[in-house]
Amino acid sequence: MVVHRSRTHWVPFLALFSFCLPAARAADLDPAVLEGSYRAILGLWAQSDPRAVDELIKFESSVISDLDPRTRESLHKAEQRVISEAAGVDLEVLVPLSILHQEAYRHYTIHGGTGAAQVATHDRTLALDLALLYKKHVDTPAASVLASHLIGRLASVSSDLFQAAKLFQLASEADPKNGAAQLGLATVFEKSGNYVDAVDVLQRMRANDPATPAKYPEATLRLAICLARLDRGTEATKLLAPLAQAPPSPWIGLLAAEELGRVEQEARHPERAEKVLRAALERYPGSARLTLQLASALDARGAQQEARTVLDRLAEIGADAQDDSRYRYNRFSQELFDDADRVVEPAGRQRLALLASSLSPAAALPAAQEGVAR
Repeated sequence: MVVHRSRTHWVPFLALFSFCLPAARAADLDPAVLEGSYRAILGLWAQSDPRAVDELIKFESSVISDLDPRTRESLHKAEQRVISEAAGVDLEVLVPLSILHQEAYRHYTIHGGTGAAQVATHDRTLALDLALLYKKHVDTPAASVLASHLIGRLASVSSDLFQAAKLFQLASEADPKNGAAQLGLATVFEKSGNYVDAVDVLQRMRANDPATPAKYPEATLRLAICLARLDRGTEATKLLAPLAQAPPSPWIGLLAAEELGRVEQEARHPERAEKVLRAALERYPGSARLTLQLASALDARGAQQEARTVLDRLAEIGADAQDDSRYRYNRFSQELFDDADRVVEPAGRQRLALLASSLSPAAALPAAQEGVAR
């Protein structure tokens, strides 16, 4: 049930928007013009008009200047007033509003642009704060789960590892069962060489949800590789062997076989490494990396002539243009986007009608009931 706020509750709600920006200092732009332009863009978004994101990008980038922080402050205050009025009618509108600013931020992370630093930061901060406000003031288990996916979706498109780690951490705190957020956080730790914290997150992820190994095989691969980097080869081997023998996907199976072969050889078991690598080459005959590893394992067990024979095959193999496994491993997984999108996109669409209603002139009249949206 939706219970509307009265107009008298709008001002206290406005105070809840603590974005940590100083007061605008003699802004040159007319607040009424800024509010009107932003309200029109929200109207497009509420009608599922594909122009909304492009119009928001053009509007905000025309206002905000990296050379003058007052421009961002002026825009922030104008957008805040419009958002506060809409959320004063129904807090559920915070969801599609967060998504709108996420889409603008996604544009900047992909396309960049001269003078875009402040406006990109503005959209990322606003998208995050709207998600946090939704969690705090709707305050239901379902709202916490949705807020977690909103924040995780934002983290997935972040171009800054520090910001991504912060966002994935917030998403995990909002919903400890959000496996995609935890996988994202562990990926950030691993990419920065923090294998201890990466292992901690991935082990906690598996403890929170027994279905993790099947749902997120990449999490098992990353856990195994981090354990191997910490010289915990026995534990790593137990995780890598099933992935190499029955790969859930080709790229995971290939990396698991490569890492398993490396762990076995570093443990001075070249015969075990040879067995793993020969089996893997039957599945991935065009892998130059596996071929080199096999030659190394053969050499380590004293079969130098056979090792040279294997190396001779490299001239025929060449580079495998289809092998993007290392490239995929070194980037945030597409599953992080997909997992969040499956939750966030329909939730946003379902609330667009509420956003449209909250922007109508009738919504500005005092409501008969007080309270917050539930």
